[in-house]
Parts: sequence; C-alpha cells; structure tokens
Amino acid sequence: MSSSITATKRTEFGRRANAAFRKAGQIPAVIMRSGQESEHILLNTVEADHLLQSKTHTCTITVDSQERMVLIRDADRNCLNDSLVHIDFLEVHPDKDVVVEVPLRPITLNCPGIKAGGLLEQMVRKIKIRCPVQQIPEALNADLQGVGIDETVYASDLTLPENVTLLTPGRTALMSVLKTRAMKKAEAAAGK
Repeated sequence: MSSSITATKRTEFGRRANAAFRKAGQIPAVIMRSGQESEHILLNTVEADHLLQSKTHTCTITVDSQERMVLIRDADRNCLNDSLVHIDFLEVHPDKDVVVEVPLRPITLNCPGIKAGGLLEQMVRKIKIRCPVQQIPEALNADLQGVGIDETVYASDLTLPENVTLLTPGRTALMSVLKTRAMKKAEAAAGK
C-alpha cells in the first residue's frame, strides 16, 4: 500500500523558523538520498499525520512537480502533547531491495496452548526483513497452530512471502504460550 503527499521546499531553518512553520500548520521534514544532499521540505500537518496513521511503508512525495518514492524512516512527536514535530524519509528506487521492519501479527485461532487456557506473551513486535520496495508486506503473520503451553515460536519458524528475506536472527524468540497463575497454582496443589 502506498500513499502520496505534496510538499514544498524549505528555505528557512532553525528553532524559530520551525516553530513558525508548525504554528502555520506545516511540519518540517527531510528526504535523505544516497550519495546526494538531503532535501529539506515542509508538509501539511494534517496530511502528514494521516500518512503516519495509515499502514503504509512507502510514499510518493511531490516536490516542485517532481515525484520521489520514499520510505518513512522516523517521525518525532512532542512528548507532552503528541503533536508531530519532524519526519525523516529515505528516497528509494522501485527496482531495488530495501531493509525495513514490519509488524509481527500472531494468529491464535488454532493454537492448542491458548485453547487450553494458556496466555500469549509476545516478546517481539517488529521483524526486520529485506525485500523489493513494491513487495513490502503490511505485516508478517506468526501462525501458532500446533503451539502448546510452554512452547515458543522463533523467527526461523515464520513463513515468509516470496522475495522476502528474514534479517532478524532465526534464533530470536518471538512469542510463547505460558501457563497462567491459576494453572501454576493448580499444578502446585496437585503436586503436594
């Protein structure tokens, strides 16, 4: 899924200029480009917030009628009021692979450990992968079918889409199905 947004070039810099931009409803941003100078831009605050809330990895930014395909790299927010402060983008080319982190989504529908009353503990929320820009998955699913209580799912257990390479180490524990306190108490009482 890809979005598009229009930007203008930023010519003024510094704390005062940035505060004036934000007051006028614009967010300072930068497009980093490999082997070239970064491009400083301004985005409409509402459009930028909408872009960040969408589940997109790539975006097309139009600056002075020139389109650039970019990855959203980082977004800074004010720690007091959560307002958007700055966004970093990385320009990418459609025919090249990129390294991204995508959300990890547990699929617990047929998990025997959870059906038996176990509790899911998810230790990792995002997985690092390499894939073509046009094939970045929205998320990776971790199917817990066949996972019992006290069993763990590792990164190497994931089923990856075509052209996607796992960069998170395969031995990384992603999630486990654990015994609840009540189960542990019942076991302890039965063992006495």
